[in-house]
Amino acid sequence: MQALVHANRGHYTEADALAREAVALTEHMDGLNYQGDALCDLAEVLQAAGRTEEAAATLEQALERYDRKENLARAAQVRDRLAQLQEVAPR
Repeated sequence: MQALVHANRGHYTEADALAREAVALTEHMDGLNYQGDALCDLAEVLQAAGRTEEAAATLEQALERYDRKENLARAAQVRDRLAQLQEVAPR
């Protein structure tokens, strides 16, 4: 996804806009996996920008989509990422 390329280059504003656009597009689809994937990409952009708490909240939304779809493998991956983020998040 182009948003991740921008995030890796430090272009967080562009990355955020593209990732949010992808999330908005998937909201009009029936595919819970697509929604979860777009939310995971947004979370990665947010994390790269140092917005850890927002990234964690976005991962929780992705996890909800994967749980509803009963995608156990992706749900487990997101739970692991979420746990890692919550360990480093400021309290």
